[in-house]
Amino acid sequence: MEPESASPKLKRVLRSSFAVLLTWALSVILILMGGFEFLLNFNVLLFVFLYVALLFGVVRLRKREPAIERPYRAWSHPYTTWLGITGWALVTVSWQFLRPRAPSVPLRWWQYLSRCISV
Repeated sequence: MEPESASPKLKRVLRSSFAVLLTWALSVILILMGGFEFLLNFNVLLFVFLYVALLFGVVRLRKREPAIERPYRAWSHPYTTWLGITGWALVTVSWQFLRPRAPSVPLRWWQYLSRCISV
């Protein structure tokens, strides 16, 4: 896709443009699948998964590599990490089960899928 004789700066711009266009296309597809609410809920679920995975990664790294040098120390490490995991679990539970209105059909499918994953 990139010309062989292109400068490194041009190659970087082409890659960035491709990434922006790909992100835009995926967003449009997701909006067309279920509307803006579907896209919003999809992003919320992905961010919650990412945050929880990062927090579990911190716990795992501290357990597997306790003597490794770290650039900074987390304040009250094990407690705040587990508090974060618990907090995100509560956000997920409240998002899944305490919704005040009936969701649309694509959202029901996504909620079913997210319940299966989170169990």
